[in-house]
Amino acid sequence: MLQVDVQESYANLVYKILAAYRWIQENHPEKFVLKMDSDVVALLDKVEPILGNPHNKTLQCYSHTKAVPDREASSPWYVPLSVYPEYYLPEYCSGPVYLMSPAALSAILQVAPEGKVFEVEDAFFTGLLASKAGVRIEKRRGIWHREKLSQPCVKNKGTVIAYPVHRASPTRLAEAWDHLRTLRCRWPVEHFLLTFLFDD
Repeated sequence: MLQVDVQESYANLVYKILAAYRWIQENHPEKFVLKMDSDVVALLDKVEPILGNPHNKTLQCYSHTKAVPDREASSPWYVPLSVYPEYYLPEYCSGPVYLMSPAALSAILQVAPEGKVFEVEDAFFTGLLASKAGVRIEKRRGIWHREKLSQPCVKNKGTVIAYPVHRASPTRLAEAWDHLRTLRCRWPVEHFLLTFLFDD
């Protein structure tokens, strides 16, 4: 466990993550980073096959595009115009879970001193800094931003790797883990209907 000497608050999350990334870079610069929140369930055996080339500057994730910054000062996701004046945020990875190559981590940390910090930490690291560093976002089938009820099949194998269960209790997380491990692989027509009817 890595302890960081900052006050515990959402506003300081960006500094805690920065400290963790610096520690990884200093101690394990050759390692891929699977960034996961504590409310994420994941099939880790499905991560190794998608790692890719460690020398490519890539982030694999579910990404957000054309997200509009929150300009409400009372919001925990407030992004001041003075810090980021653009109408849209850069494309960025959904924060609960994403996979980062060693080259991407190194490149992001190199440009970190140039970035004006705002408190939407996923948009800051994987959007603003990643775009400055020339890091490419790959939309990864199987890494989701919300819980999945079904999954499509590819060569008779399921594709879901990880998803968050927001604000879940330990019991709910255990249930989600069991659900993920036993998630049935649905065929294209069945999956399309579930996606259309239930937004899954």
